[in-house]
Amino acid sequence: MRVVIAEDQVLLREGLARLFVDGGHEVVDIRMPPTYTDEGVLAARTIKDRVLEVEEFLATASRAAAGGSALDPAVVQTLVNVTSGSPLDTLTERERSVLELMAEGMTNTGIAHHLVLSERTVEAHVRHVLLKLEIPESGEGNRRVLAVLAHLRRVHHWS
Repeated sequence: MRVVIAEDQVLLREGLARLFVDGGHEVVDIRMPPTYTDEGVLAARTIKDRVLEVEEFLATASRAAAGGSALDPAVVQTLVNVTSGSPLDTLTERERSVLELMAEGMTNTGIAHHLVLSERTVEAHVRHVLLKLEIPESGEGNRRVLAVLAHLRRVHHWS
Protein backbone atom coordinates (compact mmCIF):
# COMPACT_ATOMS: atom_id res chain seq x y z
CA MET A 1 0.00 0.00 0.00
CA ARG A 2 1.23 3.52 -0.79
CA VAL A 3 0.64 6.00 2.05
CA VAL A 4 0.77 9.79 1.80
CA ILE A 5 1.59 11.63 5.02
CA ALA A 6 0.83 15.35 5.11
CA GLU A 7 2.01 16.73 8.45
CA ASP A 8 4.06 19.77 9.45
CA GLN A 9 5.23 18.40 12.84
CA VAL A 10 8.48 16.59 12.05
CA LEU A 11 8.34 14.13 14.97
CA LEU A 12 4.80 13.05 14.21
CA ARG A 13 5.47 12.88 10.48
CA GLU A 14 8.64 10.80 10.92
CA GLY A 15 7.00 8.56 13.52
CA LEU A 16 4.05 7.81 11.26
CA ALA A 17 6.36 7.20 8.31
CA ARG A 18 8.41 4.74 10.36
CA LEU A 19 5.26 2.84 11.43
CA PHE A 20 4.13 2.42 7.85
CA VAL A 21 7.59 1.53 6.48
CA ASP A 22 8.07 -1.05 9.25
CA GLY A 23 4.64 -2.41 8.31
CA GLY A 24 5.85 -2.98 4.74
CA HIS A 25 4.20 0.04 3.11
CA GLU A 26 5.60 2.68 0.76
CA VAL A 27 5.48 6.20 2.21
CA VAL A 28 5.23 9.50 0.36
CA ASP A 29 5.97 12.38 2.71
CA ILE A 30 4.49 15.83 2.23
CA ARG A 31 5.36 18.69 4.58
CA MET A 32 2.49 21.11 4.91
CA PRO A 33 3.30 24.75 5.65
CA PRO A 34 1.64 25.95 8.87
CA THR A 35 -1.22 28.39 8.33
CA TYR A 36 -1.29 29.79 11.86
CA THR A 37 -5.08 29.49 12.00
CA ASP A 38 -7.35 27.51 14.28
CA GLU A 39 -8.34 24.64 11.97
CA GLY A 40 -5.98 22.26 13.77
CA VAL A 41 -7.46 23.09 17.17
CA LEU A 42 -10.99 22.74 15.81
CA ALA A 43 -10.16 19.35 14.32
CA ALA A 44 -8.48 18.20 17.54
CA ARG A 45 -11.64 18.96 19.49
CA THR A 46 -13.68 16.64 17.30
CA ILE A 47 -11.20 13.81 16.71
CA LYS A 48 -10.68 11.31 19.51
CA ASP A 49 -7.19 10.08 20.27
CA ARG A 50 -8.00 6.44 19.65
CA VAL A 51 -4.76 4.94 18.34
CA LEU A 52 -3.80 2.63 21.15
CA GLU A 53 -1.97 -0.12 19.25
CA VAL A 54 0.26 0.15 16.21
CA GLU A 55 -1.00 -3.12 14.69
CA GLU A 56 -4.62 -1.92 14.93
CA PHE A 57 -3.66 1.39 13.30
CA LEU A 58 -1.90 -0.35 10.39
CA ALA A 59 -4.79 -2.81 9.96
CA THR A 60 -7.25 0.09 9.81
CA ALA A 61 -5.14 1.86 7.18
CA SER A 62 -5.00 -1.34 5.10
CA ARG A 63 -8.75 -1.86 5.49
CA ALA A 64 -9.39 1.71 4.30
CA ALA A 65 -7.04 1.25 1.33
CA ALA A 66 -9.00 -1.87 0.35
CA GLY A 67 -12.25 0.10 0.36
CA GLY A 68 -13.34 -0.69 3.90
CA SER A 69 -14.21 1.62 6.74
CA ALA A 70 -11.59 3.39 8.83
CA LEU A 71 -14.07 4.56 11.43
CA ASP A 72 -13.28 3.60 14.99
CA PRO A 73 -16.01 1.36 16.48
CA ALA A 74 -16.34 3.77 19.43
CA VAL A 75 -16.97 6.64 17.02
CA VAL A 76 -19.58 4.60 15.16
CA GLN A 77 -21.26 3.72 18.47
CA THR A 78 -21.36 7.39 19.41
CA LEU A 79 -22.94 8.25 16.08
CA VAL A 80 -25.69 5.61 16.25
CA ASN A 81 -26.50 5.65 19.96
CA VAL A 82 -29.14 7.93 21.35
CA THR A 83 -27.71 9.64 24.42
CA SER A 84 -29.62 10.80 27.43
CA GLY A 85 -28.36 14.31 26.87
CA SER A 86 -25.79 14.26 29.67
CA PRO A 87 -22.31 15.39 28.69
CA LEU A 88 -21.02 12.51 30.82
CA ASP A 89 -22.48 10.15 28.21
CA THR A 90 -20.06 11.53 25.62
CA LEU A 91 -16.94 10.49 27.55
CA THR A 92 -14.91 7.59 26.23
CA GLU A 93 -14.13 4.66 28.51
CA ARG A 94 -10.61 6.01 29.08
CA GLU A 95 -11.92 9.51 29.85
CA ARG A 96 -14.36 8.01 32.38
CA SER A 97 -11.47 6.11 34.00
CA VAL A 98 -9.45 9.31 34.24
CA LEU A 99 -12.43 11.18 35.74
CA GLU A 100 -13.01 8.41 38.30
CA LEU A 101 -9.36 8.59 39.37
CA MET A 102 -9.65 12.38 39.58
CA ALA A 103 -12.62 11.79 41.89
CA GLU A 104 -10.38 9.63 44.06
CA GLY A 105 -8.10 12.66 44.45
CA MET A 106 -5.29 11.51 42.18
CA THR A 107 -3.03 13.99 40.43
CA ASN A 108 -2.18 13.65 36.75
CA THR A 109 1.07 11.97 37.79
CA GLY A 110 -0.81 9.48 39.96
CA ILE A 111 -3.33 8.78 37.20
CA ALA A 112 -0.49 8.27 34.69
CA HIS A 113 1.20 5.71 36.96
CA HIS A 114 -2.08 3.94 37.73
CA LEU A 115 -3.18 3.66 34.08
CA VAL A 116 0.39 3.18 32.73
CA LEU A 117 0.15 6.27 30.53
CA SER A 118 2.36 9.28 30.03
CA GLU A 119 1.50 12.41 31.97
CA ARG A 120 1.00 14.20 28.67
CA THR A 121 -1.63 11.64 27.62
CA VAL A 122 -3.41 12.06 30.97
CA GLU A 123 -3.34 15.84 30.51
CA ALA A 124 -4.99 15.38 27.10
CA HIS A 125 -7.69 13.14 28.60
CA VAL A 126 -8.35 15.65 31.40
CA ARG A 127 -8.60 18.42 28.79
CA HIS A 128 -11.10 16.34 26.79
CA VAL A 129 -13.16 15.63 29.92
CA LEU A 130 -13.33 19.34 30.75
CA LEU A 131 -14.29 20.22 27.17
CA LYS A 132 -16.94 17.52 26.91
CA LEU A 133 -18.42 18.43 30.28
CA GLU A 134 -18.50 22.02 29.05
CA ILE A 135 -16.73 23.33 32.13
CA PRO A 136 -15.63 26.86 31.21
CA GLU A 137 -12.35 28.43 32.16
CA SER A 138 -13.16 31.04 34.77
CA GLY A 139 -11.90 32.36 38.04
CA GLU A 140 -15.10 31.24 39.76
CA GLY A 141 -14.24 27.59 40.33
CA ASN A 142 -11.66 24.84 40.01
CA ARG A 143 -12.42 23.00 36.76
CA ARG A 144 -11.18 19.63 38.05
CA VAL A 145 -13.37 19.88 41.13
CA LEU A 146 -16.38 20.83 38.99
CA ALA A 147 -15.76 17.80 36.74
CA VAL A 148 -15.52 15.51 39.77
CA LEU A 149 -18.75 16.97 41.17
CA ALA A 150 -20.52 16.25 37.87
CA HIS A 151 -19.28 12.65 38.09
CA LEU A 152 -20.32 12.27 41.73
CA ARG A 153 -23.78 13.72 41.06
CA ARG A 154 -24.32 11.09 38.42
CA VAL A 155 -22.93 8.20 40.48
CA HIS A 156 -24.78 9.16 43.65
CA HIS A 157 -27.80 10.74 41.94
CA TRP A 158 -27.24 14.06 43.69
CA SER A 159 -28.95 17.17 42.45
